[in-house]
Amino acid sequence: MVAKRKADSLADSGREKIVKLEAELENGQSSLNNIVHLLDLAASDDLDTLEQAQRSLYKVFKRLISLKKLEKPAGEVPTIVTWLRERYGEYTRLLLDSINHKKASVQLAAITLSLRLLKVDPLNANVGQFPVDAYGKIVRAILTASNLHESTRYTFRNDYLEPFDDLRYYFYRACEQTVQATKTRGSKLHVCRDNSIGLLSALVSFPDKDEEIVKFWLSESTTKSSLRTVSGHKKAFSEAWIAVLSFKLTEDQYKAILNMMHKRIIPRLPRPQLLMDFLTDSYDVGGATSLLALNGLFYLMQHHNLDYPKFFEKLYALFDAQTMHVRYRSRFFRMVDIFLNSTHVSAMLIASFLKRMSRLSLSAPPAAIVTILPLTYNLLKQHPSLMPLIHNPDGAAGNDPFDADETDPEKTGAMQSSLWELQSHTMHYHPNVATLAKILSEQFTKIGYNLEDFLDHSYTTMTDAEMRKRLKNQVPTATDKPAGLLSPEGILIW
Repeated sequence: MVAKRKADSLADSGREKIVKLEAELENGQSSLNNIVHLLDLAASDDLDTLEQAQRSLYKVFKRLISLKKLEKPAGEVPTIVTWLRERYGEYTRLLLDSINHKKASVQLAAITLSLRLLKVDPLNANVGQFPVDAYGKIVRAILTASNLHESTRYTFRNDYLEPFDDLRYYFYRACEQTVQATKTRGSKLHVCRDNSIGLLSALVSFPDKDEEIVKFWLSESTTKSSLRTVSGHKKAFSEAWIAVLSFKLTEDQYKAILNMMHKRIIPRLPRPQLLMDFLTDSYDVGGATSLLALNGLFYLMQHHNLDYPKFFEKLYALFDAQTMHVRYRSRFFRMVDIFLNSTHVSAMLIASFLKRMSRLSLSAPPAAIVTILPLTYNLLKQHPSLMPLIHNPDGAAGNDPFDADETDPEKTGAMQSSLWELQSHTMHYHPNVATLAKILSEQFTKIGYNLEDFLDHSYTTMTDAEMRKRLKNQVPTATDKPAGLLSPEGILIW
């Protein structure tokens, strides 16, 4: 308790000292040495003293700048101007260092003060031009801050990057430059990668038309520039992402980026083909990463004529027991439905996929089976030549010519097999699965099923649906309440 009172007393004295030093500075040049004392206090171990001194220095330099005390006059530069500019440089460097402070409040205050200085500092740039170098130093400090808090990152993005077109545009450019410089130095690679991805992947704002680029942190020249065009923003956005994707990513980062790739990255790139290597490498990784890469690959194949050798062979390999259980299963089946409905896919290839799904359904959860069954129905309806797969007694379980270990879907022997595995689900323990499995043994009078109605099922949704059902008849129950788990004869009571 005594220690706390002593600390509070020291903090109070520090605040009083700061107020006094700032007040004296307003009296004129004779007290300019107070800036040195304030700089010392701005690096204090006491957080209150540090933050107040930094805010006080901002007000001091803002006033000096407004009085043009830091501007070079024509002819010989007075010593006092040089000295003030040196102290101002110390202050800006101190703020940049504070961005890596352990406390989030100090980080955020340093970013806020640094950005405010851009508005008042005539040393940053010529009139009507954005202070690229000064802002680049701020971005570099943020991206390479090893102690950067998530709350700091969120506030910087939400309060500055999202609403202001110029800060966001020049952030893309500074991000690309910082990544390249960091990779050249070979230090803080993971820090720069994590902070860059954290900010870039969370940014939502992006102009669709030139006329939407109207909100600026700093007043801009009215002349046409890349800042004021959507194409300019796309170019800066693209360069930033391409630089970041050159890092060695963690599995979680791979998944997070691929998860948003087709919606928030590829459509904003002037040349989406630049992501071809990244997506094909991701597709070759296997597992959930490959599943997530499908959306981006499909976009490039559909809109930019990407040619991926042995694409269907790789897609076939993705069908394994794990695929039936992953959280991205519904997205995977959406893409499979699109790919297999292509007119360029042979019946033999589709037969292999149907048989592969059929075999995997034996160990799949009910939610996966109720997706496989309508997908199978739709593909059989579209390809009547495959109807023998559900009317082929020679391809039964005991005499199945299908080679489950064959990796080439053109050589599996699926055309000589049958989908007996799906027929077995008519006896499935889950009533929804058993009922749906009967569609393959009935007349194919239905045009087709909307796969979206089946994709997002899970144990929870299927159980909830059963719980909501109204019973037509009362469920039979025991007439006598059991007294325990075992009967008097020692038999387990069910």
